[in-house]
Amino acid sequence: MMHETLVGAGQFLLIGGISFALLSLLTSIVRFQQLTHRLSGSDGEDIDPHDTFRMEIMKHMGSAHRTPAPFAILIAEVLGLAEFKEQHGEKTGDEMSAHLARACRENTRGADSLHKIGNNRIAILLHAERKSAQLAGSRIIDSLTRSPCRCTSGLTIRVPANVGVASFPENGEKVNALIRSATDALDADREKGIAGFTMAPVIKTDAEEEHEKIAEEPAPADQNRLLDELTGVLKPERVGTALQKYVARYRKDGLPVSILYVDIDNLDRYNKHYGMEAGDAVLRGMGRLLEESLRLDDLIARVEADEFVIGLGCSPEDALITAQRLSADVKKESFRLGNAMLKTTVCIGVAGAPSDGTNARVLFDAAFQALGEAKKRGRNICVRFHPVMRQQKERETRSDTF
Repeated sequence: MMHETLVGAGQFLLIGGISFALLSLLTSIVRFQQLTHRLSGSDGEDIDPHDTFRMEIMKHMGSAHRTPAPFAILIAEVLGLAEFKEQHGEKTGDEMSAHLARACRENTRGADSLHKIGNNRIAILLHAERKSAQLAGSRIIDSLTRSPCRCTSGLTIRVPANVGVASFPENGEKVNALIRSATDALDADREKGIAGFTMAPVIKTDAEEEHEKIAEEPAPADQNRLLDELTGVLKPERVGTALQKYVARYRKDGLPVSILYVDIDNLDRYNKHYGMEAGDAVLRGMGRLLEESLRLDDLIARVEADEFVIGLGCSPEDALITAQRLSADVKKESFRLGNAMLKTTVCIGVAGAPSDGTNARVLFDAAFQALGEAKKRGRNICVRFHPVMRQQKERETRSDTF
């Protein structure tokens, strides 16, 4: 009798548990369909941009049965836009908002999604970890500082903006928590009237803080073995292994990957006319400029006295755009040597997978061959690899790096 009672109780609990799980699943499906229905606009109502952004985050986070890759949320807005509109007109204010949106797009990847929320905010889903998100926020603000908004009214205005940044999982594992963290970070500086970007603080347990403290202790010997002392980027002897791992990681996930081969135009003239200190000043500044202009996920290494190689997680088409932007940045940059300011340009060869090759060695050689074509055409030139170059330049490949 006791046995039968226990069996009955067990069956009751089992059936109850299954029923609860099914009910929870059904509720989730209904809520998801309701949100999707709102996003489709099929009910004739306006679509809430916040819902669109939340939906994008939900799609990225995917199933509860897998852990999504780290990502970040950026929310940007023009500081004091209402005052600008009152002083200069509604159209000028709209042009400033559009200028912010362009800066956000130009300093994020093509796969990152941008959403306009409200009248003055741009929300970005950034497919990158926290450190890269921090760099993206900084680059957006720097871009706005360097490039003023030229309005149709003839007015030229530097657009002051705030960017709030939150990252998954450091600032939460729920959609609303992440958006709230990014918004709080944005509001923190906005209320003070300060333009800039703010990272939402990470809340850690004592155990996590202790673990990070140990992990982040400096290791000078390791750094010295990896980084070039003059430029601060990866040493030439580390390029082969680093590129192979970098390319393999993207190819394994079926993602595009590209290589830029960068050569400083006529650096030997500075060394000849002004001494080695001049060339060192340009190289030191070039290393700094590349690190500031590229994302944290990008690979930057020195390969020869005046050459650098860069790994980018993007298609060769996008890599060519990046190369052209870098070339323009270098041309505008001045490298300090005492009281003198030195100017130079670069030529860049571009190659990418899968169109130009599927492994690091082939892509490296292709980028080098494209660089040779760029240098043949003159200075400050960017060239994308074409298969005909491989036939013409076979003897000039740089496979010795591997």
